[in-house]
Amino acid sequence: GKYKIATGDAACTNCLEGQYSTTISATSNVCQGCPTNSDAPEASKEQTDCTCNVGSTGFDGKTCTKCVAGKYKIAIGDATCTNCLEGQYSTTV
Repeated sequence: GKYKIATGDAACTNCLEGQYSTTISATSNVCQGCPTNSDAPEASKEQTDCTCNVGSTGFDGKTCTKCVAGKYKIAIGDATCTNCLEGQYSTTV
């Protein structure tokens, strides 16, 4: 989740939000972006730190897909999309 380009006592740089790095003692920016429709906190160390965004579903660290029309998801993470209640609908995809 961190890297250090400069030598000496300079501080390590965190991978940005939405990125992760599994490399230990990285001497260059080896941060990788999270898969589609997912996000990770700053300084994340594993691809599984990338969790699906609200409105998207899938497994942590994998590509997440947006909920189809008629379903929704209000939490981050690997929860499934929920059907809209009877008499309600969503056209948002």
